[in-house]
Amino acid sequence: MNIGILIPVRPLAEGKGRLSPVLSPGERQKLNRYFFTHTLDVISKAANPARCYVVSPSTELLRQAKERGMIPVKEPKNGDLNKALEQAADAARKAGIDALLSISCDLPNLRVDDISALLAAAKQGHMVIAPDKSRTGTNALLLSPAGAIRYHYGINSFSHHLAAAKKAGLTSLSLLRDGLAQDIDTPEDLAKWSYRDFL
Repeated sequence: MNIGILIPVRPLAEGKGRLSPVLSPGERQKLNRYFFTHTLDVISKAANPARCYVVSPSTELLRQAKERGMIPVKEPKNGDLNKALEQAADAARKAGIDALLSISCDLPNLRVDDISALLAAAKQGHMVIAPDKSRTGTNALLLSPAGAIRYHYGINSFSHHLAAAKKAGLTSLSLLRDGLAQDIDTPEDLAKWSYRDFL
């Protein structure tokens, strides 16, 4: 199966605004850079970079992705994430990708075996979904075929994706792994992670 990977990422200065009570703008930017680099490092070891699509309005981040052999997809500023992912999914399908994994870029515990577990679970007519720690959001979503359902990232995306898969006649698997569940959204999340080592 020819599997592609979508990696959406916001500009470094814009991401993680909910951490502003505890981090300065410079610290948030440094943290976002760490997340971006860590995600690309892990995925490059687990999959073919030539099948990875980095989706962002940031010219700088897209340039870095291209230098790694990944495919940059320009997202309009202030654009809709779900529409941007669908745009990238269309490009992937035209390039011969028949299954597509989208993954969040704020997973500090992400490891190669997490990506491998997602890819290994792929099969035709199937959705693999990794919820966040609260099991309300979606941190990774593998669709086979690519574009089988529309993306529903946002509030309660986990239940929305499950409902859409059921409506489309897809079987689904919820993959519960620490490396995929532990995202960093709030000061409380940050306090549980040794983030100072990365600032």
